[in-house]
Amino acid sequence: MVAPRITCLVDARAKVGEGPVWDPVDGVLWWTDINGRRMHRFDPRGGRDEAFEMDIRVGCFALRTGGGMILAAEHGFWSWTPGIGKPEHLLDVEADRP
Repeated sequence: MVAPRITCLVDARAKVGEGPVWDPVDGVLWWTDINGRRMHRFDPRGGRDEAFEMDIRVGCFALRTGGGMILAAEHGFWSWTPGIGKPEHLLDVEADRP
């Protein structure tokens, strides 16, 4: 039996790459570089990875049915639509407990 071959698709040099989420509508893979403060959008059709600079560290996220996403990040939850401005702060969880 031949061992599977592992290939690097994106040399993003992420500091902490986490949380891959497949977007079935656009056919792309989203992932976050937490400490690099970037959200990544990888399109396997062309092998292109697009990085979005963030002012916050995004730990995890979920795609929204109507477009955009909800981010769980430092200072709570955020709403963000890629390519349309910066994330909007929704709620600071336990703001009294820094």
